[in-house]
Amino acid sequence: MALSPSTFSLRHMTIAAKVRFMAAPSTLVQVARSGYLLAEEHLTGRHGRQVPIRQTVGVAHTILQWTQKLGADGPQTHEQAVAPSQSVSRFRLA
Repeated sequence: MALSPSTFSLRHMTIAAKVRFMAAPSTLVQVARSGYLLAEEHLTGRHGRQVPIRQTVGVAHTILQWTQKLGADGPQTHEQAVAPSQSVSRFRLA
């Protein structure tokens, strides 16, 4: 005997089906919440990775501008070319 939608009743369901029927909403809520938390964690981690990358790109851009300026200024002597690296070495040792 097939049940029509108008005669749906929990009396005709097995115990296992009733338990599944009662557990389904809370299970779906927990799965949705877990998905939200995973997405939030991913975005937080992504933001944390973007900051150092942005800083690295900024430093690289500054160095590129500096080298282009040196190239535009014309040829340099060996002493002029080595002076910036020596000042950085002295700064590291200090």
